Amino acid sequence: MSIENQEAFMTSLKWNMSDLIERTKIQSYVDNAEPSEAEVVGLIVSKYFKWNGTEIMEVMLSSLEDANFHELRERLLKTYKEWEAEPSVNMEKYKIRQNKKLKKIIKAFGQKAKVGNREGIYSQSGYHVRHNLALFLDDKTQTLYSVPMSMVIK
Repeated sequence: MSIENQEAFMTSLKWNMSDLIERTKIQSYVDNAEPSEAEVVGLIVSKYFKWNGTEIMEVMLSSLEDANFHELRERLLKTYKEWEAEPSVNMEKYKIRQNKKLKKIIKAFGQKAKVGNREGIYSQSGYHVRHNLALFLDDKTQTLYSVPMSMVIK
């Protein structure tokens, strides 16, 4: 790509991002809020990737690499890998009978959440609400659990 084309692309990108940031501020924040552009871009990224921490981390690491913050990127990547390898909550005791129909319902109507460092989708039926429980479907393993609502991080 020629220098002129690169400059035109960057000008267009900056204009489009500025417009997206302003529209997101209007749609997502209360009138008196004054989020920084970085905070709004963070909101856009998290919503775009549906609150998937792995993809959000990939965006952050890629951004640091592009900005030549290689050492910081490597440190954060190492910390992230260590965090991922940590044993999460012992989920075995919360595992329930695996039901395809129930999994489909949770996928259709559930909300993104985490239990420990596991990402997934949670939902509640009337029974679960009354007993302060949640159905949790692990994104990675597609395993279904019934967990205390206090373990669910929205």
